Amino acid sequence: ATYMVMEDFEQAFAWSKRAEAAAADIFTVATHPFYSLMVPYHADGYYGRALNLAVLGATRLIVKNDLESATVAFKSVHTLLDAAEFATPKIIVDALHAQALLQAGFLDEAELFAGRASAEASRRGLPDLVWRIEALRGETLLEDGRSDEAEAAFWRAQTAVELVSGALATDRAKRRFGIGKDDITYRLVNFAIAKGDLASVFRILERARARAFVDMLADRAVATGRQAKLSGKVRQVDSELRNLRLRTGSPAGATDELRDKQAQLALVRSELVTALRARDP
Repeated sequence: ATYMVMEDFEQAFAWSKRAEAAAADIFTVATHPFYSLMVPYHADGYYGRALNLAVLGATRLIVKNDLESATVAFKSVHTLLDAAEFATPKIIVDALHAQALLQAGFLDEAELFAGRASAEASRRGLPDLVWRIEALRGETLLEDGRSDEAEAAFWRAQTAVELVSGALATDRAKRRFGIGKDDITYRLVNFAIAKGDLASVFRILERARARAFVDMLADRAVATGRQAKLSGKVRQVDSELRNLRLRTGSPAGATDELRDKQAQLALVRSELVTALRARDP
C-alpha cells in the first residue's frame, strides 16, 4: 500500500502478490468448518485482505494492463467487505480502481468508478474523500477531452477541500490516488487562463494561499488571550467535529443521526467563526 501511494507500481504489485499468497492460506484455514473453531478470525482480517487485493488488482492493471484479472480482484474485494459489513472502504476501493483504470488508459471505466465513489462519499458525508475523488474524476474527464465536465469536477473538489481545511482537517497526506490539493488549484487556474479571466486566476490563487496558511495553523493555539471565551467555544466544537468525522469515516460508516449531528455542528462552528471574525479579524 505504501508503494502504491508512492506510485511505485512494480514494487506494490510484487509485495501485494506475496501478501495475498499468505492471506489466502490463512483465510482457507480460518473459514474451514472444522479448523476455524481453533483459528479465530477477526473482521479486520477481511478488511486487510480486501485492501491488499485492491492494491493487487490496481497494480496488476497498471503494470500488466490485465483488465480481466483486475476486475475479478475488485469483485472479490467487494465480496470480502460485504461479508465484514464494511461500507466506507468500498468508496476507497472504487477510487483506487478508478486511479488504476486512468493509469491504464481505460478512461470511460475510470470515470464510471470515480463517479460512483464520489456520489457515495457525498452521501456518507465524507468531504475529505469527495475532494480526492472529484479531482481524480476531473483528471479522467480532462484526459478524455471533456474539459467542461472536468472543470465542474475540479470545482466540486475545490468546494470539498474548503470543508476540510483548517482545524477540522483530518487529512495529513498530501496526495492520494495520484492527486493533491495543489493539482486542483493548478487545473482551475489553467481553465481561467484559457478563458482570459485573470480576475478569477487571482481569486483562485489567493484562496489557495489562504487555505495553506489556515492548514499550517490548524494545530496551533493562536492569540489565546484574545476573545478567549469565543475562541474556546470554537476549539471545543472543533474537537467534537473531529471526533464525529473520525466515526463517520470508520469502516462500518455513519448513521443518519451521526451525519445530521455533524452537519449541525458544522453550522454552529461557522456561526462562531463569523462572530469571532467580526470581533477580532
